Amino acid sequence: MYLKDFKTGQISMERGVKMGLIDQKGRLFGLINLIDLVVLLMVVVLAFGTYTKMAARAQQNQQIVLQEIEMDMFIKDVMPFALESFSVGDIVKDANSKTVLGTISEIKSEPYQEPVVDLQGNYVMKEVPNKLNIILTVTGKAQVNNNSIQIQKDDVLVGNILIINTHKSKAQAVIIGVRTE
Repeated sequence: MYLKDFKTGQISMERGVKMGLIDQKGRLFGLINLIDLVVLLMVVVLAFGTYTKMAARAQQNQQIVLQEIEMDMFIKDVMPFALESFSVGDIVKDANSKTVLGTISEIKSEPYQEPVVDLQGNYVMKEVPNKLNIILTVTGKAQVNNNSIQIQKDDVLVGNILIINTHKSKAQAVIIGVRTE
């Protein structure tokens, strides 16, 4: 096969010139610019990653099941009138996030005690008059899975300190127990 050089007009006996991977203009196989190809591949990879992440999140949201839980909340060092302000059936909310935690299903109280030094120099626990500790059992619905127990994105953990309120009272409580049914 003979090739004609159009600039010089000469005919050569070379076989066809093999085209390289990238030509003089920086195009891959003479079709697409290498930079354009890299940008196109990045867009495809980002689109695929976004799709898979959204699909996984949608699947996770569908698996949320609310379960009945019981929380024991400890309120310490309160006056007796505070005990009277809580009633079985009252709705308990987190005062900061306004999240409904549940309803009071049981109320217990015990005398408040403080450590006092006796005549021998030992610390002993003595009851303080007109002071109580209150233990509220609150029943509510929560998202329970292997990793956490959550009520509307708020974690329910033993040791959490919450400001709780009902329609009649507000107090600082510590979660001392969580049970799932």
